[in-house]
Amino acid sequence: MKRIKHLALLLLLLFGLEGQGTPSAARASATIEITTLTQAGESVDESIADLSRRGTQTVDLTSRWSNKSFRANFKGLYGSNIPYGDYTLKLTVPGFREYEQILRVYQPLVSVRVTLIVSRIIDMPIPTAKGSIKPIPRDAASLWVKLMPITNNNSLMDARVQADGTFQLAGFDHGAYLLAVIRGTDVIYSKQLLLHGGENNINVLLAN
Repeated sequence: MKRIKHLALLLLLLFGLEGQGTPSAARASATIEITTLTQAGESVDESIADLSRRGTQTVDLTSRWSNKSFRANFKGLYGSNIPYGDYTLKLTVPGFREYEQILRVYQPLVSVRVTLIVSRIIDMPIPTAKGSIKPIPRDAASLWVKLMPITNNNSLMDARVQADGTFQLAGFDHGAYLLAVIRGTDVIYSKQLLLHGGENNINVLLAN
Protein backbone atom coordinates (compact mmCIF):
# COMPACT_ATOMS: atom_id res chain seq x y z
CA MET A 1 0.00 0.00 0.00
CA LYS A 2 2.83 2.36 0.88
CA ARG A 3 4.53 1.58 -2.44
CA ILE A 4 1.33 2.52 -4.31
CA LYS A 5 1.10 5.80 -2.39
CA HIS A 6 4.73 6.60 -3.16
CA LEU A 7 4.19 5.82 -6.85
CA ALA A 8 1.07 8.01 -6.98
CA LEU A 9 2.97 10.86 -5.31
CA LEU A 10 5.85 10.51 -7.77
CA LEU A 11 3.48 10.62 -10.76
CA LEU A 12 1.74 13.66 -9.29
CA LEU A 13 5.05 15.48 -8.93
CA LEU A 14 6.16 14.60 -12.44
CA PHE A 15 2.94 15.69 -14.12
CA GLY A 16 2.74 18.72 -11.86
CA LEU A 17 6.18 19.90 -13.00
CA GLU A 18 5.25 19.38 -16.64
CA GLY A 19 2.07 21.34 -16.11
CA GLN A 20 4.03 24.21 -14.64
CA GLY A 21 6.50 24.33 -17.55
CA THR A 22 4.20 24.06 -20.53
CA PRO A 23 1.90 27.03 -19.84
CA SER A 24 4.86 29.33 -19.17
CA ALA A 25 6.30 28.50 -22.60
CA ALA A 26 2.89 28.98 -24.19
CA ARG A 27 2.47 32.36 -22.46
CA ALA A 28 5.75 33.71 -23.86
CA SER A 29 4.95 36.59 -26.18
CA ALA A 30 6.76 39.16 -28.25
CA THR A 31 6.56 42.65 -29.67
CA ILE A 32 7.11 43.04 -33.42
CA GLU A 33 8.36 46.25 -35.00
CA ILE A 34 8.40 46.64 -38.78
CA THR A 35 10.46 49.16 -40.73
CA THR A 36 9.64 49.79 -44.39
CA LEU A 37 11.70 51.03 -47.32
CA THR A 38 11.03 51.59 -50.99
CA GLN A 39 13.47 50.55 -53.70
CA ALA A 40 14.76 54.14 -53.60
CA GLY A 41 15.54 53.77 -49.88
CA GLU A 42 12.70 56.00 -48.71
CA SER A 43 10.58 55.13 -45.67
CA VAL A 44 6.86 54.41 -46.00
CA ASP A 45 6.36 54.16 -42.21
CA GLU A 46 4.54 57.47 -41.79
CA SER A 47 2.17 56.76 -44.69
CA ILE A 48 1.29 53.40 -43.16
CA ALA A 49 0.79 55.01 -39.74
CA ASP A 50 -1.59 57.50 -41.36
CA LEU A 51 -3.54 54.66 -42.98
CA SER A 52 -3.77 52.98 -39.58
CA ARG A 53 -5.13 56.15 -37.95
CA ARG A 54 -7.83 56.21 -40.63
CA GLY A 55 -8.78 52.61 -39.91
CA THR A 56 -6.96 50.86 -42.78
CA GLN A 57 -4.97 47.86 -41.60
CA THR A 58 -1.95 47.02 -43.75
CA VAL A 59 -0.31 44.26 -41.68
CA ASP A 60 -1.53 40.70 -41.24
CA LEU A 61 0.27 38.03 -39.23
CA THR A 62 -1.03 34.47 -39.42
CA SER A 63 0.16 31.50 -37.35
CA ARG A 64 1.54 28.69 -39.49
CA TRP A 65 0.43 26.23 -36.79
CA SER A 66 -3.19 27.18 -36.22
CA ASN A 67 -3.89 29.57 -39.14
CA LYS A 68 -5.04 32.13 -36.55
CA SER A 69 -4.69 35.76 -37.56
CA PHE A 70 -3.09 38.32 -35.22
CA ARG A 71 -4.03 41.31 -37.38
CA ALA A 72 -5.89 42.87 -34.44
CA ASN A 73 -2.64 42.87 -32.40
CA PHE A 74 -1.11 45.46 -34.72
CA LYS A 75 -1.35 49.22 -34.62
CA GLY A 76 0.32 50.43 -37.77
CA LEU A 77 3.67 48.66 -37.96
CA TYR A 78 3.84 47.62 -34.30
CA GLY A 79 2.43 44.37 -32.97
CA SER A 80 2.16 43.35 -29.33
CA ASN A 81 1.32 40.20 -27.34
CA ILE A 82 2.33 37.90 -30.19
CA PRO A 83 2.81 34.32 -28.90
CA TYR A 84 6.09 32.64 -29.80
CA GLY A 85 5.85 30.59 -32.98
CA ASP A 86 6.15 30.54 -36.78
CA TYR A 87 4.08 33.02 -38.79
CA THR A 88 3.34 34.30 -42.27
CA LEU A 89 3.73 38.09 -42.38
CA LYS A 90 1.89 40.04 -45.08
CA LEU A 91 1.86 43.76 -45.84
CA THR A 92 -0.73 45.20 -48.19
CA VAL A 93 0.02 48.85 -48.92
CA PRO A 94 -1.76 50.81 -51.69
CA GLY A 95 0.52 51.45 -54.66
CA PHE A 96 2.88 48.59 -53.77
CA ARG A 97 2.93 44.89 -54.45
CA GLU A 98 1.81 42.67 -51.59
CA TYR A 99 4.75 41.65 -49.41
CA GLU A 100 4.94 38.22 -47.78
CA GLN A 101 7.54 36.36 -45.74
CA ILE A 102 7.86 33.64 -43.11
CA LEU A 103 8.62 35.15 -39.70
CA ARG A 104 9.96 33.19 -36.73
CA VAL A 105 9.08 34.81 -33.39
CA TYR A 106 11.11 33.43 -30.48
CA GLN A 107 12.43 36.48 -28.61
CA PRO A 108 10.81 39.40 -26.77
CA LEU A 109 11.48 41.95 -29.53
CA VAL A 110 11.49 40.99 -33.21
CA SER A 111 12.56 43.66 -35.72
CA VAL A 112 11.73 43.26 -39.41
CA ARG A 113 12.96 45.35 -42.34
CA VAL A 114 10.71 45.21 -45.40
CA THR A 115 11.35 46.58 -48.88
CA LEU A 116 8.12 47.48 -50.66
CA ILE A 117 8.10 47.20 -54.44
CA VAL A 118 6.05 49.62 -56.53
CA SER A 119 3.31 47.78 -58.43
CA ARG A 120 4.79 46.70 -61.72
CA ILE A 121 3.22 47.99 -64.93
CA ILE A 122 2.20 45.05 -67.12
CA ASP A 123 4.13 46.13 -70.21
CA MET A 124 7.41 46.75 -68.38
CA PRO A 125 10.30 44.50 -69.53
CA ILE A 126 11.16 41.55 -67.31
CA PRO A 127 14.47 42.23 -65.50
CA THR A 128 17.23 39.80 -66.48
CA ALA A 129 20.81 39.23 -65.41
CA LYS A 130 23.25 37.47 -67.73
CA GLY A 131 26.61 36.48 -66.37
CA SER A 132 29.80 34.64 -67.20
CA ILE A 133 32.48 33.07 -65.04
CA LYS A 134 36.15 33.49 -66.01
CA PRO A 135 38.33 31.52 -66.20
CA ILE A 136 35.85 28.73 -66.99
CA PRO A 137 36.21 26.07 -64.26
CA ARG A 138 36.49 22.44 -65.37
CA ASP A 139 33.47 21.65 -63.21
CA ALA A 140 31.49 24.69 -64.39
CA ALA A 141 28.34 22.63 -65.03
CA SER A 142 28.28 21.54 -61.37
CA LEU A 143 28.35 25.10 -60.01
CA TRP A 144 25.32 27.11 -58.89
CA VAL A 145 24.72 30.83 -58.64
CA LYS A 146 22.56 32.16 -55.79
CA LEU A 147 21.06 35.64 -55.80
CA MET A 148 20.17 36.89 -52.32
CA PRO A 149 18.32 40.19 -51.73
CA ILE A 150 19.86 42.41 -49.08
CA THR A 151 16.74 44.34 -48.04
CA ASN A 152 13.80 42.09 -48.96
CA ASN A 153 12.86 38.42 -49.13
CA ASN A 154 10.98 38.26 -52.41
CA SER A 155 13.71 37.61 -54.97
CA LEU A 156 15.85 34.76 -53.62
CA MET A 157 16.93 32.86 -56.74
CA ASP A 158 19.21 30.04 -57.92
CA ALA A 159 20.61 29.25 -61.36
CA ARG A 160 22.80 26.41 -62.60
CA VAL A 161 26.01 27.47 -64.34
CA GLN A 162 26.34 26.12 -67.89
CA ALA A 163 29.39 24.21 -69.16
CA ASP A 164 30.65 27.37 -70.91
CA GLY A 165 30.58 29.32 -67.62
CA THR A 166 27.46 31.37 -68.37
CA PHE A 167 24.32 31.75 -66.26
CA GLN A 168 21.07 33.71 -66.37
CA LEU A 169 18.50 34.95 -63.84
CA ALA A 170 15.20 36.71 -64.55
CA GLY A 171 12.16 38.20 -62.83
CA PHE A 172 13.87 39.72 -59.79
CA ASP A 173 13.04 43.10 -58.27
CA HIS A 174 15.21 46.19 -58.63
CA GLY A 175 17.56 46.58 -55.66
CA ALA A 176 20.72 45.50 -53.88
CA TYR A 177 21.74 41.84 -53.91
CA LEU A 178 24.52 39.51 -52.87
CA LEU A 179 25.58 37.14 -55.64
CA ALA A 180 27.32 33.92 -54.62
CA VAL A 181 28.91 31.18 -56.72
CA ILE A 182 28.58 27.85 -54.94
CA ARG A 183 30.46 24.57 -55.40
CA GLY A 184 28.66 21.90 -53.42
CA THR A 185 28.14 23.61 -50.05
CA ASP A 186 31.11 26.00 -50.36
CA VAL A 187 30.88 29.64 -51.47
CA ILE A 188 33.81 30.19 -53.84
CA TYR A 189 32.89 33.75 -54.88
CA SER A 190 30.61 36.53 -53.65
CA LYS A 191 29.87 40.07 -54.76
CA GLN A 192 27.36 42.81 -53.91
CA LEU A 193 25.33 44.04 -56.88
CA LEU A 194 22.76 46.71 -57.68
CA LEU A 195 20.31 45.26 -60.22
CA HIS A 196 17.81 47.33 -62.19
CA GLY A 197 15.02 46.77 -64.67
CA GLY A 198 15.94 45.57 -68.14
CA GLU A 199 19.14 43.62 -68.81
CA ASN A 200 22.02 43.42 -66.35
CA ASN A 201 25.47 42.00 -67.18
CA ILE A 202 27.49 40.31 -64.47
CA ASN A 203 31.15 39.33 -64.79
CA VAL A 204 32.55 36.87 -62.28
CA LEU A 205 36.34 36.65 -62.10
CA LEU A 206 37.53 33.68 -60.07
CA ALA A 207 40.89 33.73 -58.37
CA ASN A 208 43.44 31.32 -59.81
